[in-house]
Amino acid sequence: MKQEKCVLCFEKIEGFGNNAMPLAEGRCCDLCNITKVIPGRIKALEDYEKTRNEARSEYEKAIKDHKERMFKINEELDDFIASFKDAIIADFIYKYHDEWIKFVKEQYEDYRDEQI
Repeated sequence: MKQEKCVLCFEKIEGFGNNAMPLAEGRCCDLCNITKVIPGRIKALEDYEKTRNEARSEYEKAIKDHKERMFKINEELDDFIASFKDAIIADFIYKYHDEWIKFVKEQYEDYRDEQI
């Protein structure tokens, strides 16, 4: 078996050695694996979880902001539509007032005749 050197401390590796990732490519000794590589992997995992949680928080905030903007836009749209409806009704009354009065009188007379 070829004697390898640890990629971290450059001492001879006894046995098969260990994967030195994420600190280095290659093999490392048992001591470096225990004191450097495993803590490095734990730190990388913690950093990943922290980054993931921060990204999740930013995403949730963006969704909340989007919902608030959409709610405001919907309110503004409802107000616009309501004012537009009022304008249409006012225009209708102005244009067809006489016909409307005539129609209502006819309906009332028909109703009254049915009651007699």
